[in-house]
Amino acid sequence: MAAFVKKKKRENLKQKYKDLKCPATGVSTEDGEPTAASWKWYRAMDEAIGCRPSIVPPALIASSGPDVAVASTSSVSPAPDTPRASRKRTQKSIENLIKEMEEREMAREQEAVEREEKRWREMEEKEERRERDRQEREERRHAEDREREERWHQEASQREERLLRLLECIANK
Repeated sequence: MAAFVKKKKRENLKQKYKDLKCPATGVSTEDGEPTAASWKWYRAMDEAIGCRPSIVPPALIASSGPDVAVASTSSVSPAPDTPRASRKRTQKSIENLIKEMEEREMAREQEAVEREEKRWREMEEKEERRERDRQEREERRHAEDREREERWHQEASQREERLLRLLECIANK
């Protein structure tokens, strides 16, 4: 099953690369579809399979006259590998690319987990601050209530003393 999935991934990557390497004429890029410049795996795929004969022919010869032939620079390159060796190298390159993609995906997932954990910590810290602030407000309110009650008792005692003095004055007269 895993081999099938990897093979399918390889096929999909190759097809996407081929589609971007030689886009169909008349196709617009305004619909948000990736282009060779915007697809993040294009360069890696180009390095892996870009020089294969099925993608870039090994030689292009153009005649400019009856006795003169001009060869492209690719025809001057070393002789191509056997198809089997080329397939193996391409398969290894694609497997490495898939492995790199999976590692990046795992790294992104780990980063997402870390971001989520950070959000939870921040949320817990915020809740703890709110609770501390609430307790401080409650303590201040109780302190203010006690002070108010003490002032009231003092004022009541002062009123009582004035009343007693007034009564003493009245009684003495």
